[in-house]
Amino acid sequence: MRRVLFAIAAALALPAVPVAADDFVCTEVLGVSVTGDWFGAGFQNGIDDGRWQVRWRSKAFVELWADPASDLWALPAQSPCTQRSDDPDRVIFTAVNWEWKTREEWESRLEAVVTTIRAKRPGARRIELMTMLRAPGNQTCGSVMTVVQPYVDEAIAAVVARHPGLVTAAPKVFLKTCEPFLKGGPHYTDAGMAVVADAYRSQLATSDAATRAEIVHLEDLWNAAHRGGDADTLDKLWADDLVVIVPNMPVMTKADVLPMARSGRMRFSRYETSETEVHVFGDTAIVTGRLRRTRESGGRAVDDDWRFTKAYAHQGDSWQVVAFHAAAPAVPSTPKGDEGQITLAIAEFVEAYNAGDAERVASYYADDLVKLRAGAPAEAKVDTVRRVKDVLARFQGHLEVHNDEITVSGDMAVTRGRLRITLTPRAGGAAQTIEGRYLEVWRKDAGRWRVIRTMDNAG
Repeated sequence: MRRVLFAIAAALALPAVPVAADDFVCTEVLGVSVTGDWFGAGFQNGIDDGRWQVRWRSKAFVELWADPASDLWALPAQSPCTQRSDDPDRVIFTAVNWEWKTREEWESRLEAVVTTIRAKRPGARRIELMTMLRAPGNQTCGSVMTVVQPYVDEAIAAVVARHPGLVTAAPKVFLKTCEPFLKGGPHYTDAGMAVVADAYRSQLATSDAATRAEIVHLEDLWNAAHRGGDADTLDKLWADDLVVIVPNMPVMTKADVLPMARSGRMRFSRYETSETEVHVFGDTAIVTGRLRRTRESGGRAVDDDWRFTKAYAHQGDSWQVVAFHAAAPAVPSTPKGDEGQITLAIAEFVEAYNAGDAERVASYYADDLVKLRAGAPAEAKVDTVRRVKDVLARFQGHLEVHNDEITVSGDMAVTRGRLRITLTPRAGGAAQTIEGRYLEVWRKDAGRWRVIRTMDNAG
């Protein structure tokens, strides 16, 4: 335990100590016009510019880079590397598209990009998937193009999980203020380009950036080892004095968890992290993020959705995890008034659905409900309730709802947001996941808010 306390204290108090730079001979950045803007605005200042190059074009969106026949691959490198310019050993791909609204759309296209990069750059030892520049707090500076949606990060995490050791999620790059953006973004002012270049350099090309990249790689190995039941890899990743604190379990050490890993009792069909942040403090690195995993318990699938903190310590020539702590996210404070009542009603609906309680689900809707579903005829309340009962009888449902807007006007209101449903057959078999967006119209009757019109594209 003292070791863990020292690690946390180091994270909070010690200055960063430079570490050895990575040994990539040529790093190639692929992207769109703003990629060329920041790369050419001083990104290479203070670093070995003979090891970096860029290829970009306006509107070079993901689907174009995914096409092996695209003329993008014939673009000449700008500031070409002095070695391996035609076959770089590290590729950083900037993923941009403004039309896709689901994880599935992003995931399939990013997978295609990885396939094409592997064919075009056979010598690449690392492929990093990078999103657009994020506004402070990932909140809009005036344009939605300064916000990276959660489903993009989730898609990247899913692709990374399929290529452990090769594909990683590049660090998230944030601005401290909105000032560098031109008219709210995503393009930059002339003065802002240098600020953006500094932000990218600090995340991609400094000695700490090399350490962050190594930690991200270890995170990929950690996730893959949990999914594959690879106890030997976990043994190498876990320090001898590891401390593990997770919900509904006693405090555990490596002596407790390693036998569990070797016994096969730790079985995960899903183990994915997202929203991760890596902070380096000399010989200590702290990783925070979201962990979603599906495990088998008592013959049934159990889903965990946690926030985690992980502490790495550098000893000898390797990094090992000395502390892992996970907890269910705190319930956000509920807004007051009508907005608060609607927020609570949505939470109760999710709880009822996940409990398989069709009667409570039905109480969410008004008697004159009209429901529109993608590719299906309009439903009255009786039709919707009948369908929900049938689904919940055959499947164990797990619903996640992220409400993006509540607008109230008198006794009427509108809500919109995103949903994700995982359906696991009660008779056994593979689970299926459905994602989409929804729009609902509410009416307040006798002091209670109920949905009178609802539509979604989840199918």
